[in-house]
Amino acid sequence: MEPTLHGRDEPLQRLRDALAGARAGRGRLALVSGEAGIGKSALAGAIAAEAEAAGASVTWGRGWEFAEAPPYFPVMPCLRALALAPAGDAFELWESVASSLAQRASTVWIVEDLHVADLGTLDLLTFLAEPLRSMPALVIATVRPEDPRLTERMRQRLARMARAGLDLRLAPLGDRDVAALTEATTGRAVPASALGRLVELTGGNPLFVVECARTFKSAGGIEGTLDTVPSTVRQVVLDRLALLSTTTQKTLVCGAVLGRDFSAALVARMQGTLPARAIDDLLPALRAGLVVENDPGLFAFKHAIVRDAVEGSLSADDLAKTHARAESALASMGDGAEVLLERARHALEALRAGLSADAALDLVRRSTEILEREGAFDRVFELSQRASAARAAGLLPPATPEASMHHASVARRAGRSDVMRRICEDLVARARVAPEPELFARAALLHASEIRPGVIDRLEVALLEEALALAPSGPLGCRVLARLATAIQPAPDQAVPARLARDALAKARASGDEHALLEVLENARWGLYVLGPRDERVAIARELVERATLAGDVAKALQGRWSLACYHVEASDFAGFDREVDAMLAIGTHPRDRWRALLLASMRALMKGDFVESDRHFTEASQLGGLVDDRAFPLSLAVHDVMRKRLQRRDDEARAALEGAEVLMRDLADAAIQIALLRASCAAWSGDEAATREALAVIGGQRAPLADPAAAALLAHAYAVAGTDEQRRDARAIVAAWESREIEPDIVGFVYDGATARLLGLLDASLGDLERAEAHLRDAHALAVERGHAPWAAQVACELAVVLQRRGRAEEARAFAQRAASTARDLAMTSLEAEALRVTGARAPAPIDEAAVQMTKSSGQWTVQWGASRVTVKDSRGMQLLSRLVERPGEEIHVLSLASDTGASLVETNAGEALDDRARSEYRARLSVLDEELAEAERHADGGRAAKLRGERELLLAELGRAFGLGGRSRAAASATERARVNVQRRLKDAIGRVAEADARLGRHLERSVRSGTFCCFRP
Repeated sequence: MEPTLHGRDEPLQRLRDALAGARAGRGRLALVSGEAGIGKSALAGAIAAEAEAAGASVTWGRGWEFAEAPPYFPVMPCLRALALAPAGDAFELWESVASSLAQRASTVWIVEDLHVADLGTLDLLTFLAEPLRSMPALVIATVRPEDPRLTERMRQRLARMARAGLDLRLAPLGDRDVAALTEATTGRAVPASALGRLVELTGGNPLFVVECARTFKSAGGIEGTLDTVPSTVRQVVLDRLALLSTTTQKTLVCGAVLGRDFSAALVARMQGTLPARAIDDLLPALRAGLVVENDPGLFAFKHAIVRDAVEGSLSADDLAKTHARAESALASMGDGAEVLLERARHALEALRAGLSADAALDLVRRSTEILEREGAFDRVFELSQRASAARAAGLLPPATPEASMHHASVARRAGRSDVMRRICEDLVARARVAPEPELFARAALLHASEIRPGVIDRLEVALLEEALALAPSGPLGCRVLARLATAIQPAPDQAVPARLARDALAKARASGDEHALLEVLENARWGLYVLGPRDERVAIARELVERATLAGDVAKALQGRWSLACYHVEASDFAGFDREVDAMLAIGTHPRDRWRALLLASMRALMKGDFVESDRHFTEASQLGGLVDDRAFPLSLAVHDVMRKRLQRRDDEARAALEGAEVLMRDLADAAIQIALLRASCAAWSGDEAATREALAVIGGQRAPLADPAAAALLAHAYAVAGTDEQRRDARAIVAAWESREIEPDIVGFVYDGATARLLGLLDASLGDLERAEAHLRDAHALAVERGHAPWAAQVACELAVVLQRRGRAEEARAFAQRAASTARDLAMTSLEAEALRVTGARAPAPIDEAAVQMTKSSGQWTVQWGASRVTVKDSRGMQLLSRLVERPGEEIHVLSLASDTGASLVETNAGEALDDRARSEYRARLSVLDEELAEAERHADGGRAAKLRGERELLLAELGRAFGLGGRSRAAASATERARVNVQRRLKDAIGRVAEADARLGRHLERSVRSGTFCCFRP
């Protein structure tokens, strides 16, 4: 064992267990964290050696300590080992990696120094963290958790990796291990009198212990040299460096400026000598343990601390001159991305040595263009920050407004909203003095570029209002109008945002600027979402979808479809709602675009009582947490979880989920009111009158919630349970005035709250008008049954039973209550079942302790046994998949791993582009013809023909939407995961169907217990 592994038995054993699990198809991502020198690399090296000895394929990668490295640099060797290249759509790359790992034999990746990794690498590893659990692969990543280069977005992803994987935090060594490590290094025991001082001096850091031990050894003993040992590892390194020749020191300095890894050939170019001479000069450093030679002519510093110490030994002027030599040496190596990025870094550092500012800025510009094409905005941001620091030091000319706007835009796309906002605030201050209305408006718009429904940022509103007062002309002015309409929502006077939105739309159309119109359409939806007539809102959303689809803007097309989905529910058009949700799932394939589609799909499943399907979509959305930087996502996810558990009548779970949601609701406008409203809703659904009244006391006489239909519905239900008669009558009048038969879906929580008839029935019952209450509840029940909304049918049946009981019709009440209890039992709506049984006067049946499902294969047949049920089914791929799930109950297996399991593989090759160039061109031409024909049909009031044309038009738009990826790029027909999911679901459905044919009860049990999606699971 390596000396530096003293005191690491426990983390080493956990990694051994993880390696054994990976060899058995149960992989992990292990995140090893700790300070510099704590032994992360040594631990990873030990397990890598054991993995190689066991026949695993081991690949190493490491982060580049300078931020301008190309995207995926730390995992580039790993990707090459899979014959993959980081080109094109990021999500497609991640899926390709997952698919390749699922199909390979035991694989181990060691990826070091994630604290300097790019976001692309962190996104890939975060994406893999869950799927690895069912793959024959182990990924070990190391990180310094306190490194100042870690941004909030990086920490978010690292936290997700730690939660989903194996979190190993290395602590300092104890006294005994320090003594053992010192003895192993020096060959002699540590005197007891010196041990305490040695532990105090090194802080238990293994690297410092080893370096001190080497110093003791060279000095002839420990006790006589303890008082002369430097207090830091850096100084120990510098003292050892001073013992080397001047030539070796200069060669090491050149290597340190190049990075932790460097080549003798490039160092030789910097020194104007031959590579062989550079190698000879490095040999003393090699013998001193400062560097290692990984391959002939390729060297690396033993530790990042060593490199930092060597570079830090130079004066500022000497360091700048060395960077200038590095840039000059690299200039002869071509214009490849890696070379250009390194040249830009060295050029900025060499400005102090007299390098041309124009030359440095040109290299920065060219490097920025490369990184932006690859979507590596975190790398662009770091490069921009370096340039900004050089400007602040007077080494580059001051930034132009355009350069500052670009810097701010890059900061936003890199997730550094704090920097973006600061730059924008500096720009508006400058534009205010000049005055420069256009610059002010552009900076204000960028400052307000992030939309979060329900959240009002007072500074953003003030900047937009000031920008509007400066009267920017043309497309810019209408963009400010539209964004201001959004920024003031929720507004106390809804006429104001509605007027701003309509004004912005009129000006955008008049401007003829397509980009501005697209942005205004997106923002105008929020200005009109309360007061705008439905037809107007639908027209805006449809136009947004059409224009965004034709422009290849997936994000805006999804925004439009999200609105249309809600409007369809409002109009009781659930078929239209289904179409929009399906379209969103089809085109929103990237994690950043997918979460709203998944929450809408969960909402749809909840309506129908398919709670397993809702769980699948909710789980998939939750697993996107580390990859989605949209600040609206965490709140929507949390509120949706509360509301879905509320509808599922798992009242205790809803109350528990509410605690987490309340923390995230604090940024909302009128946060205290919104939190109280959600509390009141949960309490009202559970029938807790005291808790409902307590929550309503916080809201008091506030009428603002009654202006928003979704919020008003929650408040009206709470009034029905614990309000005053005056509040109930007031709420009833508002609900009765609604044109829609449906309660509008909540845009934050993505929830459908049923028919307005139910709400009227509850309010009438609370006011004592039982006859009218019964009529409304019967209407609501009939609608739920007709639509197949089983949970709503059960909930309303129970509420109707209570009204009938109050009217003295006990038998009829019992019949509805029994119907409610039966459905609630089937759907595991435990609280509702208990309520319904109280109406009937019956007790809940005792739970049946069922035996586990067992599957055995013999002679091409599967025997499936569950308690008294026993069936025999012919072997098939579906039965094999079902068997793997059943043998690992409760374990979530990624669909790619399941599809790639032994047997006929279900992972198919990429199906190519969804539409080729010719097809896309033909679709666009046909759309133009359809527009003309549709206009003619509407002029002649030919409703039938117009409906037919709209249907064809919708179909073409949907196909075009599916054909585009991010930024309008064409994309493959389906991702590897999606193809595997479809195949696995089909095979599992067939297998369960075969079992059900032989035993319906067993088939129902399997159907309810098997969850299929991106992750598959057997959870009885």
